[in-house]
Amino acid sequence: MKKTLKSLLIFFACVTLFGCTNEEIPKDETIQKEDIVYITKQITHSEAGGFFGMKTFMETATIENVTYCFEKSVSEEDRVYCIEQTSKLLENIDTGKDLTICIYDKTTYDNEYASDGFVYTSVRDWQSAEYLTVILRAIYGEYCNYGTAYGYANYLLGNTETSDLKFEADFEFYDLNDLCFHPNFATDEQIDIVKSISTAFVKEYIKTNGEESFIDILKASGDVKEIVKAKNALEGFYEKNGIKTELPTIIFGPGGEAFDYTVICEYASIYIIEDFIDTGASYYPEYTFFDGFLNNNYVKTMDYFIVNVEQMKKYQYHFGLDYYDNSLEIMFLNNTEFSIYFSRPVHQIRLNSIISFMHEYIHSVTMLDWTQETEKWESEGLAAYYEFLYNEYALPFWYYDRNNGAEIYGHTYILDYIEKSGRPVETVDDLRELDNIYSYLTRKHGLNYTYTSGASFISYLINQFGEREVLDYMLVHHSLKKLTDQTFDELVEDWKDFLEENYWEYGRK
Repeated sequence: MKKTLKSLLIFFACVTLFGCTNEEIPKDETIQKEDIVYITKQITHSEAGGFFGMKTFMETATIENVTYCFEKSVSEEDRVYCIEQTSKLLENIDTGKDLTICIYDKTTYDNEYASDGFVYTSVRDWQSAEYLTVILRAIYGEYCNYGTAYGYANYLLGNTETSDLKFEADFEFYDLNDLCFHPNFATDEQIDIVKSISTAFVKEYIKTNGEESFIDILKASGDVKEIVKAKNALEGFYEKNGIKTELPTIIFGPGGEAFDYTVICEYASIYIIEDFIDTGASYYPEYTFFDGFLNNNYVKTMDYFIVNVEQMKKYQYHFGLDYYDNSLEIMFLNNTEFSIYFSRPVHQIRLNSIISFMHEYIHSVTMLDWTQETEKWESEGLAAYYEFLYNEYALPFWYYDRNNGAEIYGHTYILDYIEKSGRPVETVDDLRELDNIYSYLTRKHGLNYTYTSGASFISYLINQFGEREVLDYMLVHHSLKKLTDQTFDELVEDWKDFLEENYWEYGRK
């Protein structure tokens, strides 16, 4: 409270002395601290995903089209040097917009973040390519490819020498995205190679096509609708150097203070918490599938998101609805206390396991047009039924779970099924049969007892009336009369009769 009151007093004093707006300081060869007039303002900094935000009273000064905001604890020497060096860095850049650069003490904010026209960072080397890269992202797009921006920073700084650069076919980091520069995903040696490749690519592209064309490529690299342009340019550079590679059209960007990194695709923005630990590891610690690869293995992480983005595309095509809201946010969080869920009001998914991705995504694409309250069998049953369709990462776990967890958790019906089949659970048909068996064993509890019951009922409806007809009933017109002359209660009784007729022998024990 004392700190807040002190900041407010400074604010009112500054407003009284200097007015409510900064007097613009002309850019000069040398900036003297006596020339800088500061106005104290409260600066709000919030990052994508909504998991981090702060308000800080900062001392601000404007030089041409750049406003510098310094936390009070930043020394006068650091302030002047920052302004001098940043002004020099921007001399050869047509920013096309006003910039705001916020400099914090490392104890307040030890990170870097760029958004449209804004840079947030702490005291650092103001002459470095890394600092200029953040500025370039604030100008040309916060998610533009890091390597492409870094290479351009080196180009502007005149650091374009890349001696002894060799291109190896088995090198994993040709995408040049943020993870290629991340110490958890790449070694120091690999990062140095990526930096050299980035610099060589930009130098070659500008030499051949010009700087204006390069800026278009840089902007395109951070836009999922335009990224193919940047992808083709980079692939062409590699092909000239003897490397044939297919780069993804997924954007990997910075995570800011709250997250480790961000993944942007056509269908969602995905945020991964730092040191993500899959909760599945606590249930099956011996199962190496949950090895934390989202925070330390570049190839596995890339594959995971490439596969799941393709599956998202397949689900949208499969359901064939008229529209989808692709402003979806997906968070991978380290919190075992919250429930995995899709929130329709904020259009957001929260996950603590990699295997739950598709289940929750199905919710996001099927529930948008549901205006009335739904029962569990509808919402969860639909997701539980369809998550078997495209789910490359969850299916292996489910097979493992059914084969290894049956005895541990006393699921004798699974053991009976395995014994009767004469083989382990290994197909989607096996999983659907086990859903039916469990639904038979728990039928007295009703249709909404478990997700499994809903999935079994939907499977029954599809077998009776056809998949498209059932999807139209559930997702489009919601009219049972367009599906059948039977009442809903009659359908449920028919489903129970089906279970009794086909799975009665599992109820003998």
